[in-house]
Amino acid sequence: DNGSAWYRVVVGPYDNQPDAQQALEELLGRDIPAQILARPLAGSVPAA
Repeated sequence: DNGSAWYRVVVGPYDNQPDAQQALEELLGRDIPAQILARPLAGSVPAA
C-alpha cells in the first residue's frame, strides 16, 4: 500500500461503559489508536 488508503476496524458493541473502557485501554496499551463512540440503540429516544 502506498498510503493512498486507510482502514478502520470496529469492535463491540459492549453492554456497558466499563467493558468498553477496558477494551479501549487494552488497545491503547498495544499502541493501537482507539476511541469510544457511544450511540443510542436503534429505536431508542435520546434523553432530553
